[in-house]
Amino acid sequence: MKGFAKTATGTVMAVSFAGIFWLGLAKISATDFQRELAVIESSIDRHENHPVSEPNDSKALVKSAYYSFQKSALTGKQQHIEETMRDFDKVSVAHADLAVFYLLRATFNLKFHRLDAVKSDLTQLLTSKDDPKVQVIKADLAVQEGAYSLAMTGYQNV
Repeated sequence: MKGFAKTATGTVMAVSFAGIFWLGLAKISATDFQRELAVIESSIDRHENHPVSEPNDSKALVKSAYYSFQKSALTGKQQHIEETMRDFDKVSVAHADLAVFYLLRATFNLKFHRLDAVKSDLTQLLTSKDDPKVQVIKADLAVQEGAYSLAMTGYQNV
């Protein structure tokens, strides 16, 4: 019986060590998706735990919307998309005149093929119409609408 106990104990220990090894290896070999999501969630946590001087601080609200957009674009989950839309609503109520906000929201809307919303956001960027970022979004919009020659011209101009 003593020999069996030693063998069984040795086997249990070997299996335990193998399990620990494989668990460790699984943590090391996280997918690119998992790593990117972890970075985004870490950024969100740092941002949310960082005290804001004002509740309607435009930079903080846009940064929150940006992180939310990154997460929704990566996961494609409806819950994350809705969170991003709520964050955009907060910015638009508090700071409806921010060009960076409309640029971000146009990019979000383009990502989810909301072409009318992209056009609406671009109308808010008329003063920035020569900005290369705006020109790229316009060219991307042209691609989505099948206006490939217009898109090509837009990309070449940028």
